[in-house]
Amino acid sequence: MKIIKSKKVYVKGANNIRDFLNADRLIKIILRVYDKKLIGIYNIGSGKGITVKKFINNYIDKKKIIYDHNKPNSLIADITKLKKKLI
Repeated sequence: MKIIKSKKVYVKGANNIRDFLNADRLIKIILRVYDKKLIGIYNIGSGKGITVKKFINNYIDKKKIIYDHNKPNSLIADITKLKKKLI
């Protein structure tokens, strides 16, 4: 059996833009919402988009060359309502 190590990796959806938020920040936001006794539906996120490809290269493996032939789409949280309530 021959194992081929390649720097190029195909990731389906690598060009898609997503809103990533680390767990520590998420917990802090949820606790602030709880402390303020907010009622309603709130989007929680960073409010900023980053491609899946860039996320992988920045936070997982800088050496990989990620490619994807599909057309990108975007999903970013609108945190305007949350920001107004937590200020």
